[in-house]
Amino acid sequence: MECNFLQFPHWHFTTKNVRTVLVPELYSTYPALMPRNRVPKHETELAIQRGTLTSQQSLLHPGSCNGTASRAAQRLSAAMSQGLKNAALTAEVHSAARHLVAVLLALVLTASAAAIPKPHIITFGKWTPVQWTPALNADDKPLSMKVRSLIVDGRVKEYVTGSPHEITERLFVVRRMFRVNDSLPDDSTPRWQWQRGGWLLVDRLTARISPINLPEFDVIYCPATWYRDYVAYCGVSDDGKKTFAVVAQLNRRKPVLKKALTLAIADDATPDSACPAPVWQREPMRESFEAQGDPKQTFAIRGHMAT
Repeated sequence: MECNFLQFPHWHFTTKNVRTVLVPELYSTYPALMPRNRVPKHETELAIQRGTLTSQQSLLHPGSCNGTASRAAQRLSAAMSQGLKNAALTAEVHSAARHLVAVLLALVLTASAAAIPKPHIITFGKWTPVQWTPALNADDKPLSMKVRSLIVDGRVKEYVTGSPHEITERLFVVRRMFRVNDSLPDDSTPRWQWQRGGWLLVDRLTARISPINLPEFDVIYCPATWYRDYVAYCGVSDDGKKTFAVVAQLNRRKPVLKKALTLAIADDATPDSACPAPVWQREPMRESFEAQGDPKQTFAIRGHMAT
């Protein structure tokens, strides 16, 4: 009687994605030892003597195998092998899923860190006396002024003069100063002179510094006073023949108030001579202008309207 052979998995180790997995090899064959139809020992020795059974087969196959049991064992072996394969595949899928979750978590944390705004440090330097030359007339003498640097995160961004006006906890305004090269084309070396500029809006959160565009504002002749986000000054026309009482509000192109005054800018006018600095009042919000040659005028400010 011939004995059927069953194929059982032969185990070996393999490494995938830094994980050791037991994977069965199906090519190794092992005999199925069945308790039924055992051949007596003396018959086995006799078969060996006759040459119909080798000694190695006698060691591996001490008895004959039942066909039905052999097929059932083969099916069991195939099911075990498939189950082991599925288990190994599931382990690899779980490992890849954990790796993907770790990558996504790292990306989320990186995006959250990038979304947090970086705090900026805005400070002022020491006061330095300088000479301002308006260059209105040939015999004008330079005016003494104090200038200090506007420093953002340890770097000098602008030079300013006067005290800053706090609009909100985040925004403030300050008057700009800058140096200009006053040399002629024939001069061999530059001649740097200080000049007074307009107003700057500084954002403490973003550290952005932007110039403020004020209608009819002249950097030489117009003194300005601030209240909240409003600024009042005596504006000057482009030809200098007209002056205006002006109240402007930040982030609005048109002025809240623009009323013509009788005073014109003279040829020998000095800096800040368009009119005295306007005066603010609160509750109710009012602004008073007292220009030379005009009676004192007071205007009530309500939002973006003036009466």
